[in-house]
Amino acid sequence: MRCSLTGKQTWTAIATRGSVEPRQGGGDTGAIRAMYQAATLGAFIVMRSIWLIGFSCALLSPAMMSAAVEPPGIEPPRIPNYFVAPVKTEVQRTLVANGSTAFATVNGGSLAGEAGLESESFDRKAFESELQRVASTHPDQLKLEIRYQMPQPAEATRASIKSRLSEIAHSCGFEHVGASTLASSASWESVMGPVQQFPESEDPSEAIFENELARVFALRTRLSKLVIGDADCVVEIKQPFDGRQKELSDPLREFIRKAVTSMDFETQKGKLLYRVSTTEAGESDLESIFDPRLPVPIRVDAGPAIRALLERQAAEYQPSPALELALDLGFNRIGYTHSPGGGAPQKLIGQRAPNFTLRSLAGEDLELAALIENRPALVTFWGVACGPCRQEAPHLTQIHEQHGADFAVLAVNGYDEGRDVVADYVERAKLTHPIVIRGADVADDLYHVGSYPTTFWIDRHGTVLDYDVGFDSGEVMMRRVRDMLGD
Repeated sequence: MRCSLTGKQTWTAIATRGSVEPRQGGGDTGAIRAMYQAATLGAFIVMRSIWLIGFSCALLSPAMMSAAVEPPGIEPPRIPNYFVAPVKTEVQRTLVANGSTAFATVNGGSLAGEAGLESESFDRKAFESELQRVASTHPDQLKLEIRYQMPQPAEATRASIKSRLSEIAHSCGFEHVGASTLASSASWESVMGPVQQFPESEDPSEAIFENELARVFALRTRLSKLVIGDADCVVEIKQPFDGRQKELSDPLREFIRKAVTSMDFETQKGKLLYRVSTTEAGESDLESIFDPRLPVPIRVDAGPAIRALLERQAAEYQPSPALELALDLGFNRIGYTHSPGGGAPQKLIGQRAPNFTLRSLAGEDLELAALIENRPALVTFWGVACGPCRQEAPHLTQIHEQHGADFAVLAVNGYDEGRDVVADYVERAKLTHPIVIRGADVADDLYHVGSYPTTFWIDRHGTVLDYDVGFDSGEVMMRRVRDMLGD
C-alpha cells in the first residue's frame, strides 16, 4: 500500500484485452470486399486498418465474449441495491481498509429520490437484517461505501444519505462505521451483476502466496470479486518499475509460477490481473511488458488479401512477457492496473546517501551521517496523513527497540505537517524511533520521492542499496534488517 505524493488518491489506469469499443453494426462482407477492390492502394490500406481494428476489438472484447442473452419471456434476476459481507479471509483483509471487520456497499442512486431510504427500489428491512447478521459475528468496524453513477446527486443529498446509512449501521450493532462515497460511470447492475453470479463456496479460503517480490492470490469470494473486478487471480508486483526492468525477472517468474501452481482453481482459469506501480522512468516500459493483446484470429470467410495480412501478422506476433507467462500457466487473458508513483528514487541506488540535517521533535538538529555512525540503516519518508505510513510506524519502533544499537532508523516527515500534529500522533501511537520534521525539500530534491512511504536501505558505509515504495509488512522489514546485520 502507498500514498501519492500530493496526498490525493492515486489514479489507476486499467489495460485489458479489447479495451477499445467495438464498431457497432454488421457489414456485408461482399460489399466491403468490392469496395476494397475498387479503392486506390492508399484507401485500401486505410480502410483495411479501420476494419481490422473494429473486427479485432469486437472479437476480443470480454464483455461481448461473456454476454448472455436471456430467453424470451424470462426476466433477469433482480440485483439488490446493497451488498454486505464480513471481512474474514486473508485476501479480504488485504483489499479492504485496514482494521475493518465488515464491508457494505449501497446503491446511492436508489436512495437519491424524494422517498430516500423508504424508496420501493430499496429493501430497507432486508438491508438491516443483513447488517445485523454480519454485526453479530464481526461488530468492530464496518467500511460502508455508497456508490453513485455519474452524474451524482447534490452534495446535500449525498451527505444526508451518508449520515442516515451510518446511523442505521450503528443501530444494527456496529461499533465503528467508516462511510465514504464513490462515483463512476459504471451502473450498479454492471458492477454487482458479476458479483452476484460469482459461485462462492460455503467456506472459501483465500490464501496469499507472498515473498519480497510479489503477492499472488486467487479470488474465491464475492467481496474480493467486488473489490478487484474482472479477474480470477491477482499478481501484485511489489517493486516499482523504474526503468531498470525491461521484462519480468527470472526470480519473479519462478515465484509467480510456483504460487499459481500451488492454487486449486475451482473454476476455469480466465483472467490473470497484474497490479504494478512505476516511477517516472518506468512508465514507458509497461506496455511492452504487460501488453494484453492476443493475435487477431483469421476468419474463415476472409478474402485472400486480408488472410495474407493476418497470416503475416500472426507469424510476426510475439506475446508480451506477462501474457506469455499467463498463457503458460493456463489463463486465457491478462490485464494490468498501474499506479504511477512518480519520483526517481532509483537514481540513488549505488550512490552515497545524501546527507541532511533536520529538526527532531525535541527541537534538536539531527544529522543523518552522525546518526548512522557506521551502522546499516533505513531512512523512511512518511506523513501522519498517509495510511500506509501509519501502518509502518509501529514496526519502525520495533526495529529501533530491538536492533537500535547496531541498526539506525530515521523517519523523515515529508508532508511538512506541523510539529504538534506529528508529536500528537507519536504520543498516541507510542513511537520511540527517531523522527525529524519539515523534510519535504529533502524528500523532493535529494531523495526524489514520489510516493509515501518510501524507504531507503543504506549499508554501513553510507551507500544506498535499495528502496521500497509503500508498506508491505513488519515481518518483511524485520527480515531485511536481520539480513543486513548478518543474523
